Formats: sequence, structure tokens, C-alpha cells
Amino acid sequence: MPLLPPTPPVRPVPLATIGFSRDLPLLRLQARSFVLHLAEEPGRRIWVVNNDNDPRAFEDAFRTEVLPLYGPHAAQVELVWRGDVVPGFDRLPGWRRQQLLKWGMSRVVQPGLYLTLDSKNCLVRPWRDRDLFTQDGRVRMQRRRLDRNLAPSFHYFVPSDPAETDAEPGYVSNIWTPYALWTRHVTAMMEEIERREGRSAYEVLASSESLFEYALYWAFLVARGADALYDLHAPYLFAGFWFKDGEDAEGVLRTLAQPNVAWFGLHRRIAPAAPALRDRIAAFLAERGVFASAEAARGSLDALAGD
Repeated sequence: MPLLPPTPPVRPVPLATIGFSRDLPLLRLQARSFVLHLAEEPGRRIWVVNNDNDPRAFEDAFRTEVLPLYGPHAAQVELVWRGDVVPGFDRLPGWRRQQLLKWGMSRVVQPGLYLTLDSKNCLVRPWRDRDLFTQDGRVRMQRRRLDRNLAPSFHYFVPSDPAETDAEPGYVSNIWTPYALWTRHVTAMMEEIERREGRSAYEVLASSESLFEYALYWAFLVARGADALYDLHAPYLFAGFWFKDGEDAEGVLRTLAQPNVAWFGLHRRIAPAAPALRDRIAAFLAERGVFASAEAARGSLDALAGD
């Protein structure tokens, strides 16, 4: 596959978020954060994929409750129905269908790089397209060690026998959003999967619990030598809360204090979070200007938790 030198695109990088009705509070938070921290760059496209089983209800609520919160970015927002991105697969669990849709957006956005998001991602520092790139033009990407969860995806494209490859699999890209995808590589990866399997790449991903969309994409890049377009060692961009047992809340907050971290993640499963942690998160969101006060932020978090 011919590779171009890694250079930032000439157009603003499109943003692609996927949501459904339960995500509306998070989408409101994301929109508020964009008003504060997303640079107004002419030509930006913000795609929101309607992944709800009641598409009309989601569309009505989004246009009424969320779209006005984008402020100056509202004219750049375009809502697209999931069936127009990836037809079928309506019986899949929403999280798995979401993975297919991230690949499918390669057919919707303009050719080039696009940044995929989840509804839980919001900005907590000023952000311009250039913040996504290193000085030599590579895309900044968070990394993780190759573990048993990602190994099936990695070795789908990269041989597991070290004698068969020059790739060093000790580190791979993480599979968190924001995650930047190149349309041409997504297309080539899907075509390769279809040649191997004799069926669509969407069907392969939908039917396998051990494969993940971003992990397969990274493995394909490594196998083709295109991983040089990304930098896994640059300062990373993201930190967030999953509200899982054993999560290091203080460590997350320390990471968010680092000047390179612009994206914050907040999972829906906030309900079990201790009141003291909700207070800390609310204070952080108010400090970053996403809410006018910690009390307003806490009210939004409590509404998200269903309190």
C-alpha cells in the first residue's frame, strides 16, 4: 500500500460521535464543552450518528435539547441515521453496533482522517486540529500493552510467531476514544477481511466477541507498515472515569491536570459512584468552565445517574 508522508490534513478533521437516547445527557455535556473549548475552524463537520431504536424520538430530542447547545458550531452539526451508515444489524447490542458504525463512517466523511468519539467524550481544554498531531505530522495516539483481550485482534493480521514478522507487538494502540481513523486504511482493512472471510467485514466483527474495531485497525496498520503515521509515544490526550471497582480516581484527576490532556471521558455507569467522587468531578467540570458552578455540574451528574 503506498503511503504518503504524515502531514496534517488541509481541512479541519471531521468529528464523528455515536449516541442514542440514554446518551442525551452526555451529548449535552459534549456540546457544552465544544462551545468552550473547540476552536471555530471554518469547514469543520461534526457528525452525530443516531443509533437509537426509536430514531424519530432521538432526532426530536437531539434537535430540541442538544443542537442549540453547540452554539457557534451548531451549523456544522449533521445528524445521520445508523441505517444510512451501516444497513442492518438492528438486533446487535448497541455497543457492538457502535463499533461497526465507527468503521462505517469512513464512507460518510470526506476522504482522509476523521476523529471518532463516544458520547462520553468532552473537551476540558482548548482544542485545535493541530493538537492532534506531533511536530513531524504524525497522529498522537494513546498506547497500551498487548494483552489477552487485544491479542485475537492483533494476531488476525500480525503473525503470532515472531519469526514471521518484524513487528514488535509489545505495545499497541489503546482502544479508547477519541480515536483517529484514516478512511483509506479502514476501507483497505475491510476489503482484506472480506477477502479472507468471504463475507462482509461488518458481519465478521458483529459475530465475534473477541475482535474489536480499533484493535483490528491497528493490527492492519502494523501489518502494512502504516503504523508510522501514528505516534504512540507522544503525550496522550485523554483520561476518564469508568466507575469500575478498583479505579484510581485520584490518578485520573492527576492525569487530567496535565496540560497535554484535553479530552475527558465520563461513562454512563456513574450511579454507583460515591457522593464524594461526584463532588470532585463536578468541581473539576466547573473549574474547566463546562458548568457555571459545581452545584450545576453536580445536578447534571445526578440526572445522568438517575438520582
